[in-house]
Amino acid sequence: MLIYIIHIYLLLHRIKTLGAYINNSFFRFIGVGVVSELLYLVLFSIGLRIGLNSNSSVLLAGISCIVSNSYLHARISFKTKYHIVFLLCYLFIQIVCMASAYFTSLFLISFAIDPYQIGIITMILWAFTSYILCLIFLKRIKYY
Repeated sequence: MLIYIIHIYLLLHRIKTLGAYINNSFFRFIGVGVVSELLYLVLFSIGLRIGLNSNSSVLLAGISCIVSNSYLHARISFKTKYHIVFLLCYLFIQIVCMASAYFTSLFLISFAIDPYQIGIITMILWAFTSYILCLIFLKRIKYY
């Protein structure tokens, strides 16, 4: 597993150096996303091992990852201050992303597309939508 993380890091590092026209915040955003997915899986597994059912493990891992993601995106992806306003705006963005992924999955199910393909498509949609909305809204937050 560590080898895969190192390969992903090296690949992202190589891609990052391809040109100055590429926005580095995108690669930091993807990096935070990869770390978040790994954290989610670890917390989900821990929840199951300590005797929680799947639903409780999802809530434990999900809430933890939303809070950690908001902090990591503030500090790493967008290099801005972390504040409760950032967290609330990030939560709203994630709700919008979840809704768009959900309705897209309903649409794709009507065409009898493979569930794993739907998962990949909605994951990409979620990441892209989240990045664009974060760029639009989170970079403009003023802290008073």
